[in-house]
Amino acid sequence: MRLPATGALFDQLVTVALEQKVTHGQARHGWRNLLRRHGSAPAFDWARRAPMPVPEWLRMPLTAEQLRGVPSWEWHRLWVQPPLSKTIQRIAQRSAALHRLGAQTPPSTDAVNALAESLAAIPGVGVWSAAEALQRSHGAADLLKQWATITWLTLWARP
Repeated sequence: MRLPATGALFDQLVTVALEQKVTHGQARHGWRNLLRRHGSAPAFDWARRAPMPVPEWLRMPLTAEQLRGVPSWEWHRLWVQPPLSKTIQRIAQRSAALHRLGAQTPPSTDAVNALAESLAAIPGVGVWSAAEALQRSHGAADLLKQWATITWLTLWARP
């Protein structure tokens, strides 16, 4: 079975970071409030070259600049825990590299594995978060299973 791939590594990594160590409802609440307070509405329909009629509540995913502009105290008001907001800030600081790597990395297993290792080097982004983000952005369904197997074999082989 093939999974869909969005290609949007940065966006997927931000939402995965919001989902760490919280319930699904808490993650959705934090994301929804971030979008409401700091997001922007889509302004232009590029296909028709005209302003788009959109519902008032519709917001675009936050850019790195918008995320970096959220003050530290605001994260707390949005119910986003400090470790998660710091991770998202680190991701936003690396947005240019993440956009470039996401676009340049083909969905082949070796390339995605190398990208997963790079993502896991970001403080606050572990192997599970990297695998989840790459599953969404690159359709890498087996990455988490491979890492889990390697981790299990490593732990089992210890004396």
